[in-house]
Amino acid sequence: MNGTQTFPMLGLLMDQYERQCYIELFNNEEVLTFTRELTQHINQLNYFNLQYDQSTYYHQLGQTEEQQRHTLKFDAQDHRLVETFYQLNARKTEISSTKTIWKATHYEQLLRCELTLFKKWMSLPVVSMTMDTFMELGLVKMNEIFTFILTNKALFNSMSTIIVNEIPLKQLVFEAMNEAVIIVEKNIQAYIEIATAKKTKILSQKNKFNKLPTVETVMNAIENRQRNMVQRAQYIME
Repeated sequence: MNGTQTFPMLGLLMDQYERQCYIELFNNEEVLTFTRELTQHINQLNYFNLQYDQSTYYHQLGQTEEQQRHTLKFDAQDHRLVETFYQLNARKTEISSTKTIWKATHYEQLLRCELTLFKKWMSLPVVSMTMDTFMELGLVKMNEIFTFILTNKALFNSMSTIIVNEIPLKQLVFEAMNEAVIIVEKNIQAYIEIATAKKTKILSQKNKFNKLPTVETVMNAIENRQRNMVQRAQYIME
């Protein structure tokens, strides 16, 4: 039985070359072994993502009483700052922009935390850079990006072995790690630009409104919460 009969989806490929690539791919026992192992790791990561909330809960249980107290202080302050903003009775356009700014800041800080931990993991001795130590970090976004890049690299590399020398798996992993860092850094910058653009939009209305609240007051309320979000994230990373 040839590869096309074994995998009916091959008949949908664009050309003969692509069909031949996939046939060679699935007829290669070494490639199949690697693919099965990679799939197992991906399934582990997906399972971990589903258990993320629970793992976060247990992580919090493991915090010292002092750490929990500090975190709760940041959360309480965050609640007060949100209330303070809405008590201003800001205009609808300002409220909409503020939600975008705070959401962008949240994701920016989330990615910064994950990136910091990921880089620390990358700096470990090679023997310590295992899938287990990676998953223990709880880096949900980094998991998604890193796994996606590695999977595509592994598949492309396997298909390319027909005409070029195969790239060692270890090299593929390190390339995927470095590319994941670059992508996350770009995403962080994108969130910063989103928040900045919305702030600029609010400030551009400075001379348009005569009624309270003033644009300055609204901006102060926005930035006060942003500052608290940043400080909370920095504390968690320490």
